[in-house]
Parts: sequence; structure tokens; C-alpha cells
Amino acid sequence: MVTFEYLPNRRVSVRVLVVAGASGGHIFPAVGFLERLRLLDVSCQALLLVPEHTPVKLEGDLSFSVRYLPRIYFSRKSAKALFNGLVSGVKNFFKSVEVILGFKPDVVVGFGSIASIPVVLIAWFLRIKTIIHEQNVIPGRANRLLALFVDKI
Repeated sequence: MVTFEYLPNRRVSVRVLVVAGASGGHIFPAVGFLERLRLLDVSCQALLLVPEHTPVKLEGDLSFSVRYLPRIYFSRKSAKALFNGLVSGVKNFFKSVEVILGFKPDVVVGFGSIASIPVVLIAWFLRIKTIIHEQNVIPGRANRLLALFVDKI
């Protein structure tokens, strides 16, 4: 859980950017985290980033904003698939930079999947506080990689 002692120089409103993968196993814990955060601090500004074409529909009366990132299609089956994955990764990277610079978060929270890697690494590079949340007993590859860079797990 994000504690406000963890966020130095707190403004009137904490800005939290949460990034999650396309599956319900990533999105539902992220939504639960954001809903709980809203209960703790009504003035919190939250943004959820998920890949476009996510099967989970994020509609209705949400206490946070939702933005969509280009989906990364990564496959090592052929050279063409690998190239297409790299192209989609570059698109995702630049959209992630745009969102982070526009939203100016105080903290970025990653909930796993390949979608969270560029966002959390960009935040780390920009010296924004970073956290990853692992909801499984065995951490996934994305969170194992990001654990080397984040401030809190």
C-alpha cells in the first residue's frame, strides 16, 4: 500500500499512475488498489494505464481515469513476429513517455505484464517513485525484471 510518508514533498493531491496488463489477473487487483486508495485519500488523482483491446471493460462510475497504451505483441516465433513486437514496443514506449510527462505522477505502480515494463522504467529514469505489486506466489518475468529498478515491492 502506498503510504503518504513514502511520498516526500506531498502536494495537496497525490498523483498516482497505475499500469496493468490486459488480463483480469492484472486489471482487477489494480482497480481494487485504486478504489482503496480513493477511500484513504479523496483528493488523490489516479490514472490507470492498460493495453488497448483489453478484454476487461472499464466503464461506469470509476474513481480514476483510464488511458490506453498500444499493445505490445511480442513473439520469438519468427523474425517478422520479433520485428513487429519491437515496433509495437517502440510505439508503447513513446506513448508511455507522453502519458508520464503529461500526468506528472508522484508515484508509478506496476501490476505486472510486459505493458508495465516501459512505464515503470521510464518513471525510474525520471526519478519518480516506483512500486511494483505482485499478486502471485511466483513473480512473473516482468516483475522479476522491474524488481531491480523499483523503490518498493
